[in-house]
Order: sequence, then structure tokens, then C-alpha cells
Amino acid sequence: MLSNRFCSGDLVVAKFMNCLMFSGKKSAAEGIVYGAFERIQKRSGQDPLKVFHDALGNVKPALEVRSRRV
Repeated sequence: MLSNRFCSGDLVVAKFMNCLMFSGKKSAAEGIVYGAFERIQKRSGQDPLKVFHDALGNVKPALEVRSRRV
């Protein structure tokens, strides 16, 4: 298992881990995230943080969606 080298100072990854955490089990959430980062590193050979941020950029809306008042 990897240490905190992926998450060192990255607030987006830390917030993602906190959202993934269930019943206060932060070590389990860290294991899931770091395991996924290891798989990304092995399969693609790219930087896992860059892949993570690119994936987040793909799923977030490009424009702000606001309700219309009539």
C-alpha cells in the first residue's frame, strides 16, 4: 500500500476521500483511493493525480446550471 505521497497537500483528493468515507473509516477510504491510484499507475503508466483531475474535469458541468424563474 502506498503512503500519503499521492494526497500530499491535494485538497481535492482529501475531500474525495472524506466523501467516500463511511462511518468514520478513513483508513478504508484511503485504501480504496490509493488502490485505485496504484491500478491507474500500473495500467496506464501515467500520473494518477493527473488522471484523477482530468476525470473530474470530464464529469463536472462546463456551465453553471441555474433554474429559470418565469
